[in-house]
Amino acid sequence: MEIGANKRIPNISRRGWLGILAVILVLGAAAALVPALTKAGGPSCQAAPASARELAKDPRAATRALDPGQDLARIGRVKKLLGSQEKPLCGGKDGVEVAGRALVAAAAGEGRLHTMPMARVAHAAVMTVGEEYGETDVPDGLKPYLARILAAYIADAHRDITGTTHKTIPAVLSEEAHYEDMHESGNWAAAYPYPGEAHAVFSRRWDSQALTNVVRALASNPESFAVLYDAERAYLAYYLERLDQDAVQPAVHGKKYAPLGTELELKAAGRMIAALMTTRKDLWDRGEPGDLTAFDDAAFKASKGAYRAASHQITTTPAAGTIAARPAVSAHRKYFADGHHQILDLYDRWVDQRHIKPGDAEHYRLVLDEAYNDSRELYEYE
Repeated sequence: MEIGANKRIPNISRRGWLGILAVILVLGAAAALVPALTKAGGPSCQAAPASARELAKDPRAATRALDPGQDLARIGRVKKLLGSQEKPLCGGKDGVEVAGRALVAAAAGEGRLHTMPMARVAHAAVMTVGEEYGETDVPDGLKPYLARILAAYIADAHRDITGTTHKTIPAVLSEEAHYEDMHESGNWAAAYPYPGEAHAVFSRRWDSQALTNVVRALASNPESFAVLYDAERAYLAYYLERLDQDAVQPAVHGKKYAPLGTELELKAAGRMIAALMTTRKDLWDRGEPGDLTAFDDAAFKASKGAYRAASHQITTTPAAGTIAARPAVSAHRKYFADGHHQILDLYDRWVDQRHIKPGDAEHYRLVLDEAYNDSRELYEYE
């Protein structure tokens, strides 16, 4: 009621005033809850499209349905499936679970050799999450599925985490990535290319920010952390055991430039592990000491173990999509969460067993060590 010169405040009883106050408090509490409900998967989240459930059961149909094309003209299909920071996927079986299963089916299902459409789906999934979601806003239930996709394409995630890929395409066949001139030859997509296999490209012309965002987002979940941690260590073992006695890739011609290839690979390994470890440290900084212990325990339980390179040079080349599935050896909980120790121990064992020349061994160990330490500093100041 308006209060004016000839108006009086109505005569309201004490009980009436208490009732009004209670209503105000309830409305205020409800308003405060809206952001929390939204972030937790409340009224503002969205379910996955109805078609996702059937796609999750049929990998080949899923690939056809979600392929964004080489020009990415149909990337909206993946974006619709994944939602966004403003309209995230709901938790549970009708949201992140069915969307995640459909994505894994499309990008890596049935253990198929990666095709161009499959690799393009992987590209679209990673770039969409990396660009549409903030690092801390990726739905937790979606993370293990995204980690499985990156693990299936670990050779590509490893390559592009450094941001050195000078390409704007979403995918490439191994044969198309071969280069050769009068000075050198090699393959920019894969250290050890497998005939007919497609590779996803997770960078945009020297920029790995979207991929880095995804890796760090996934590293905050112990299950997805373990999947990526396992996959990168498996890749390092796979890479080392195929190097020759000069610690270079046998198929790379032009020995003047060959050592650069080994350096780039080891720098990428250090950077990927550093990204995982920095996110793990963030948990310590944001929470209680016990939170980090619980995280490490859960990650250790989800991990397959530790990784070792073969004691002799391996001359066969498996499809890159199978790298993360290589067998692991039992690991000790004490050193499991020390990423620096894990990669240097793997490297040192390989050097000792293969009798790599001391000069080469020391040089490349320094490259790996510095890449890890420099990347830790970089990520901590971002």
